[in-house]
Amino acid sequence: DSLGNDILNQIVLTEGKNSWKQRKEAMDNVIARLSKCSGMLSTDHKAFNSLKELIAAIRSRLNDSQSNLKPLAARAIGSILSHTDEQSQAKIGKAVFPSLVNAAMNDMKKTMRDAAISSLTSGIKRNKLDGGGTNLLSLDVFIASMESELSDAALKSAGLADVLFFLAETLQSICSNNNV
Repeated sequence: DSLGNDILNQIVLTEGKNSWKQRKEAMDNVIARLSKCSGMLSTDHKAFNSLKELIAAIRSRLNDSQSNLKPLAARAIGSILSHTDEQSQAKIGKAVFPSLVNAAMNDMKKTMRDAAISSLTSGIKRNKLDGGGTNLLSLDVFIASMESELSDAALKSAGLADVLFFLAETLQSICSNNNV
């Protein structure tokens, strides 16, 4: 719809000295609309294609030149992930988890690293309407994404400990819930 296209156009807008304000407004709009959503997003074929476009646009903001928009982009992605079914979370995760893992490990600002971890958490937790608990499909995607982002530099990064702690907590939760 035209409203969706307007939001997409605002999110990717980079021309003009106040374009960052429009990007911020569009991502705030996405988060606000999702906060009013008590259910799950439709992920049928047509809806999922639109969702992929939105995710791609917001993912590009994870590296925004306006640093205050980067955590907002991570929160918007987390909000979308928390409103999708487990299959869609895993599919979206393939597109966003590598960027989020990279941000969680390597971003200079702790606020961004924390926002990335929060978004990753949303991406591996099933929506309560989908049964709740850990989404094992998404967890597999997260682990593969983490592996792909590990490098010599990442091993020395400030956020690696937080990412590993997040993974350990998640695995511990799965083990305790399954009485392993």
